[in-house]
Amino acid sequence: MDSAFKGGQVDRFYNAWRKRMSVTNQSNLVDQSFWNNNYTRAVLQPPAEHNQVQPWYEKHIPGGPGSCLEIGCFPGQFLAAFGAMGYEINGVDLTPRTKSDMLPWLESLGYPIGEIYEGDFFKFDPGKQFDLVASFGFIEHFPDWDRVLQMHMDFVAPGGYLVISVPNFRGFVQKALHYMLDKENYDRHVISAMAPEKWRVQLEGDGFEILESGYFSAFSFWTEDDGQNLLQRGAAKVVRYMTPTLSRLLPKNQPAYAPYCGVVARRQG
Repeated sequence: MDSAFKGGQVDRFYNAWRKRMSVTNQSNLVDQSFWNNNYTRAVLQPPAEHNQVQPWYEKHIPGGPGSCLEIGCFPGQFLAAFGAMGYEINGVDLTPRTKSDMLPWLESLGYPIGEIYEGDFFKFDPGKQFDLVASFGFIEHFPDWDRVLQMHMDFVAPGGYLVISVPNFRGFVQKALHYMLDKENYDRHVISAMAPEKWRVQLEGDGFEILESGYFSAFSFWTEDDGQNLLQRGAAKVVRYMTPTLSRLLPKNQPAYAPYCGVVARRQG
């Protein structure tokens, strides 16, 4: 894979980027102060040993060398995972701890580091494309998620890979649980964006090969601590108590109740 621009690729990339910037509604359903407060005490560490997202994408992504970009990269767990795969790691995030805390931590791990940009994704201009572009729980916070997806796509070099994963609040079981027991968190998401079948159409229309698309993992359920009432907290506790049993008994990767959905795609060329 070659992340350097060649010939007319420079004009093509920047013309596309200017077009996206000119039409994109940059409104985010979630005020940045929420993330800043939420990440104040976030622990910087690689993905948990039994996390469900990393094995899902790693079966499709080759190891480095190469360059990767994570959009919405704080607290850096997946950047660390990509670094362990041999990639030069790059990232963009508005969270204030991105450079003061996350960057030194990543440097301490000894991975090759390109640019860690602490700022607005919509103003991020690295001047190049990447062999791997990823985001986890990002695009579903934007009403114009399709244009945000296109921005991800524009950063992928020919022959490069795109990995996108979001929570699944759209399946009827997960939707009901989050709506009744986790409503404030539910309202911070654009539910219509949680639709990998829509992403697939957009990706294939721009020359991407779909390697995997859909809903994945065994049933699980979590809530944010958003001041739920006593009844909601009690019901959520019951669901969490039942989760280990349900995750063993229920088939995995079901749209109704799988906790995640996502796509892994490769730009042809």
